[in-house]
Amino acid sequence: WKMIRSFNTSYYDELDPEVRDKIQHIVVMPTYKEPVELLIETMSSVSNQTIAHQIVFVVGMEEKTPMQAEKKRKIRERFGTAFKALVFAVHPSGVPGEIPGACSNRNYAARAAVKYMIMKGLLEVDPDTKEVELDFTTCTVCDADTTFYYRYFENLSWCFLNEPPETRYTVCFQSPLFYNITLDERWFFTRAMGIIRSYFMVGFLIGGDINTMSIYSMSLRLLVEGQFFHPGYQMDDIIYTLSAMRATGDRIRIRTIDIPTLSGPTSGTSM
Repeated sequence: WKMIRSFNTSYYDELDPEVRDKIQHIVVMPTYKEPVELLIETMSSVSNQTIAHQIVFVVGMEEKTPMQAEKKRKIRERFGTAFKALVFAVHPSGVPGEIPGACSNRNYAARAAVKYMIMKGLLEVDPDTKEVELDFTTCTVCDADTTFYYRYFENLSWCFLNEPPETRYTVCFQSPLFYNITLDERWFFTRAMGIIRSYFMVGFLIGGDINTMSIYSMSLRLLVEGQFFHPGYQMDDIIYTLSAMRATGDRIRIRTIDIPTLSGPTSGTSM
């Protein structure tokens, strides 16, 4: 019932106009060797959001990303004015203490986004204390093969602002993931595991506050106080809540966003 309501509710209209217009969303998408056509598909689902004008989209590339300049050119041509800001971050190779992968990429890209937003005046800085205003910005991480429902960020804004202030900055927001993208083209085993993973997420990972998975959101305050993402791990999702708890000393809870998100099923060349 909640999902049906979410599909048909204009969450933006339910929010206080003065507060909702303060909200900004950072979206971090890491990429390495994915074709630019796939990146454009994912970014299109974000540019089609009802509040795309409140989104800062960050493309986190690797120093060794093939055809880097060409990919940037095509993305700029397609999405140059689609968002509040479009940021490219190129993660350098061989940084001591880092493991190549999503964690180190997202860590670098998210930090680059914050620096960019401060430089461009998108995040206010107190002239006396030099403290950055973090309370009205969220950060969402996604994969290169993600399809967001066009009201995802409306719903996220609603969930964020309706979370009590005392817990708003110690929770992550998780959308149920359905691994349906080209699922019909996969082997039977991959299709079966994709379906099982979706039920496992909704019934266990989210409900039990176990861990986030692939595509999730948090306040920028939590991200900064949790020291962003640990670059010494391969994948960030399964350890993010643990690393955030260790850094902040608070219990990090997981809240459901009642709009499902489509993701590509985990698979390889032979399975």
